[in-house]
Amino acid sequence: MSFGMSVSAPILAEIRDEFDLSFAMLGLIVTMPPLARIIFTLPAGNLADQYSSRVLLSAGVATAAVGGVVSALAPAFVAVLAGTLIVGAGSAVIFTGGMAGVARRADPHRRGRAMVRLMAGFHLGALLSPALGGLIASVAHADTRTSNSPKVVFASGFQYLLMARFVENRKGRCVQ
Repeated sequence: MSFGMSVSAPILAEIRDEFDLSFAMLGLIVTMPPLARIIFTLPAGNLADQYSSRVLLSAGVATAAVGGVVSALAPAFVAVLAGTLIVGAGSAVIFTGGMAGVARRADPHRRGRAMVRLMAGFHLGALLSPALGGLIASVAHADTRTSNSPKVVFASGFQYLLMARFVENRKGRCVQ
């Protein structure tokens, strides 16, 4: 979930100041989501064999949104880390569900194009999210923690819609 993870990049300095963190501690915020993806990708693969992509995408978005709210309302830095870990877990479920859905439903002769579209969506999210996060932070000019939650929820919803468009239609076929 590249979009949801990097949307907060522009406010890292504010988070550092708010919690009086060293640069090493601040780096943990960026480290937690990939750590969670490593931990939760294998279980998400098992879930992808049992549930539809839509179920996994919905569960992943909800999980990431909960993580965003936890981070946004965190009274202490440890809670921010817990929230970013939860966001990463949601990302693992979204990514795995999306890839499994494409692999199951894409025409074998067009599977490569379908996978590329899915990956392009992730990369587009990574490209756009820091700028959008900075814009939202500039416009909102609110407390770092309370302005972060809407960004994560928005990012999660945006990515869900993008992935749902490319993963499957209502008949279970991959949209290409």
